[in-house]
Amino acid sequence: MILEELEKELKLLTNKAEKLEREHSELEEQIYDLEIEKNDIESELDEINHKINIIRQNINDFVNNNTDPFVMDFIKASFFCEQRYETGLSYLKITNNEIIACDGYRAIAVKNNDIPNNLKNTFIKWNVRTSFAEKTERDMRYPNIDIKQIAKNVMENYIYKIRTDSNGFYKVFNIEYTSSNDVNIMILNDYIALNQKYLEIALNTFDKLENFDVYIVNKLREILLINNRISIIILPILLHKNED
Repeated sequence: MILEELEKELKLLTNKAEKLEREHSELEEQIYDLEIEKNDIESELDEINHKINIIRQNINDFVNNNTDPFVMDFIKASFFCEQRYETGLSYLKITNNEIIACDGYRAIAVKNNDIPNNLKNTFIKWNVRTSFAEKTERDMRYPNIDIKQIAKNVMENYIYKIRTDSNGFYKVFNIEYTSSNDVNIMILNDYIALNQKYLEIALNTFDKLENFDVYIVNKLREILLINNRISIIILPILLHKNED
């Protein structure tokens, strides 16, 4: 009787062990396949990022080698547009003396007195680089974004203001780096958190050694970078307590 029970238990355990071994083997095959897929994705991502860096460098070279002040400012402002999806925010708004762009999270207004007459009061898509007159839109549903009014409100209610330039910015602020949801974040003075890419693009918009003022109202309000030529606003990122 005891022997029969032991043999029965042995059979059950043996069957269970064989089942677990099969499942283990299947999981190892899946892990192997996933590792291959992961490596392929990482390789493709590296290749894409490399191409992105080359394109960005080519754009920077184009800007630096281009002497047309309108084109230079247009390209700089174009980085503030919505580039992933086709919307009104994919276009820059050209007024009589300003180039305006916004993607819903940040906005820029660049004063420019060299806007060609045939481009004034038009809309031009962010990726246009040549033949601007042939690619204008006259009738466009564009958000009513009053950057001047926003800037005025910030400057009337700020708690922190400092004058600096693009290089000095990293010295006047105590900067911490973190990330959330695959977004790299810069935290200024342990207070306001900003999308690192957005802030770096904003700083690169100003010429080297060009001074501008930085205004901060609170950690929930937009930050303002402004001088007599350029106005930039960037919405902050609200971090959860466990991400501070």
